[in-house]
Amino acid sequence: MASFFKKIVRCFKYPSTLPRSYREMRDSRQKSRRIENARRLLDSNGVLELLTPGDDSEIAPSLSDLANLYQLVRDRKPRVVLELGIGFSTIVIAEALRQNLSKHKVPGHLFTVDAQESWIENTRSKIPENLRDFITIQSSTISVRLMEGTLCHAYDSLPDVSPNFIYVDGPEGVEVGGDVNGLGFSQGRSVISIEPLLYESTAPLDYFVLVDGRWETCRFLSLHLKGKYRHQQSVSRKFGTFEYLSREYF
Repeated sequence: MASFFKKIVRCFKYPSTLPRSYREMRDSRQKSRRIENARRLLDSNGVLELLTPGDDSEIAPSLSDLANLYQLVRDRKPRVVLELGIGFSTIVIAEALRQNLSKHKVPGHLFTVDAQESWIENTRSKIPENLRDFITIQSSTISVRLMEGTLCHAYDSLPDVSPNFIYVDGPEGVEVGGDVNGLGFSQGRSVISIEPLLYESTAPLDYFVLVDGRWETCRFLSLHLKGKYRHQQSVSRKFGTFEYLSREYF
């Protein structure tokens, strides 16, 4: 009996020792609960009904990602949001900003940048009338950059703003033009965005960066951001955050 209880304790302390079939079942249940909780959150706040389908090739929205994004914008109440990569998230951010203004009298505006005109028009056609004043959409090409020996990329034209909140959800590698010594991102190399670094030196004190499942970008930012940040990653939910704490370069 003592040996049986030792095995139970070991499983709680070291989940990787659990049988693979059980771990898969557990992970599946956790994922299902997250999706259902996300659906309830978005539905109860009037966001779910805004997620209307567009182009046939459009990727279905991740409710867990969108619920997390919505809650962060509602909680942090940013005045300026920069989004890299347009989509369902654009509408969710705009609705969160609208609710912040309506319920807390905190004005906010979203600047979103994307390289694909087709996806810009796809999203623009779905934006409700009451959210249009909260969004400025900008089209820009993307180019390869080299920073301290790291192959990375950046949008060639960015909004001239000081964002409180940056959401990194783009681009795809095939959208990045150019190369460095023949190396580019069109062949599947992991994308690495440098935009949060460009904005950091003039950012507000509540500077915050949310990276959606781009682990190489998270690693790159953790090495190159100049200030002191609280960096958190959720592997299961596929996002990383950087919350500014203090500037170290002053």
